Amino acid sequence: MNFSSVHTLGRVAWLEAAFYAAYRMQLPVVLWRLPHRNEQYCLVDMSGGKRSVPPSVLDPQPSFLVSPFVNAPDLSDTICLRPTCLFSTRTPVQDIEAQLAALPGDFRALFYEYLHGKEPLPAGCLPSWQEDTPQEQNRFEALVQRAVNEIAAGKLQKVVLSRRKSLPVESMPPLSRWFASLAACYPHAMVTLLYLPAYGCWLGATPEVLAAQDAQGIFHTMALAGTQAYDPAVPLQEVAWRQKEIEEQALVSRYIINCFKTLRLREFEEYGPRTVRAANLIHLRTDFKVDTRSLAYPQLLDRMLPLLHPTSAVCGMPKDAAMDFLHRHENYDRQLYSGFLGPLGVEGESAFFVNLRCLQYTSGCLHFYAGCGITADSDPRKEWNETCYKMQTLWQGIQS
Repeated sequence: MNFSSVHTLGRVAWLEAAFYAAYRMQLPVVLWRLPHRNEQYCLVDMSGGKRSVPPSVLDPQPSFLVSPFVNAPDLSDTICLRPTCLFSTRTPVQDIEAQLAALPGDFRALFYEYLHGKEPLPAGCLPSWQEDTPQEQNRFEALVQRAVNEIAAGKLQKVVLSRRKSLPVESMPPLSRWFASLAACYPHAMVTLLYLPAYGCWLGATPEVLAAQDAQGIFHTMALAGTQAYDPAVPLQEVAWRQKEIEEQALVSRYIINCFKTLRLREFEEYGPRTVRAANLIHLRTDFKVDTRSLAYPQLLDRMLPLLHPTSAVCGMPKDAAMDFLHRHENYDRQLYSGFLGPLGVEGESAFFVNLRCLQYTSGCLHFYAGCGITADSDPRKEWNETCYKMQTLWQGIQS
């Protein structure tokens, strides 16, 4: 192992120590790793996190935003984490220590206890995977059929149904170790470990960009829909898609284009659809890009975010009718699942991802979440299997 890798691994321990110290003191904290990057980040917010309309991409102060699935039209229920402490695996140790020196003594003491092993990191065992009951499968398939019937009656074009699977655990699992496993297994994904007092701990690896704007002013969003199990024997360019999946992906793409039209924006680049792999699954994806500098439109991200969330990929179309169907029939609170999260203005970049492929730890349980897009051609048994594939993707990742 070369010196640089030792240096980076040592810094990971600092991120872990900060996460668990904040968790013990019930302070908002988040670790994240952006897709196709090596750097990991940690942000601790000792102000407790504020619910508000998201700050602007032009705001000079960095932050980390977390939105639940159900949010106000202006996104004023978004939780904004401002950094009392912010560092990455590239931050020199002396700079981390300088930040820690300005923090309360009880946090510093707990941090160093975790860092030096005097306070052991959680080492709970991986729970046994439990198969869903026939009753749960029947309930979900009946819900899919109800949605198909409403689509056939012309009340909806598409609705995205989801479910939650709960596994009991005796103690806090080794979330930071699972975070590292997901980061290693899924380099294409945004990997996040988040604690918010009101929502518990959330761990996830999501492939779906909601909206991003890089340091060069390039805005990016994507339409990601359609799901199959990955078969390594079939090259991606030869994968065949059913009409249902092609239609589902086209609906999401049209939704994004309509958001651009709402802003009277016509100068965008469109790439796709193409087949992409996300771990043991494959999807259809179309990318959209806008050069905000050439258009003198630096605040495009601010304008697009409330138009995009929730996208038709996690809610449905028309949006209001699909949301009403979910409120009446889904029968559980998604909380942060299918909301969005990500850094705003950290090192000049902003990137928000749909919170998919995730689990929640709270009150002695692990809750796994997954969903599927329902159209007129949906088959209830296949949609049930799709949710199973998606949950197993995360399950396999944390075991690696």
